[in-house]
Amino acid sequence: KNYLNSSSLTANQTGLAETYSEIPPSPRGQEKSVAILKQEILLGMTKSDVGQSWGPPLRIDVAGNPSYENERWVYYENQRYKYIYFEEGQVRGWRME
Repeated sequence: KNYLNSSSLTANQTGLAETYSEIPPSPRGQEKSVAILKQEILLGMTKSDVGQSWGPPLRIDVAGNPSYENERWVYYENQRYKYIYFEEGQVRGWRME
């Protein structure tokens, strides 16, 4: 599954890519627009795209040098934490606790 919908997750569900070769190219145009309207997150989305889809995160954790844009965005909804992982400013995976 290459998308994440905040209402469709189950406990401990993840969407972390095993290797870079599994990551599809950045979503473009209509695909991205539809995902944002449906409040879905797609692999390859930018931080701006995620902000438009889910709004601002509860917390942003930065890994290493901030210029590399390797971040974990934390959301909390329905008594569950949701984590979106960014590498070089693009979604590379997610998980939920």
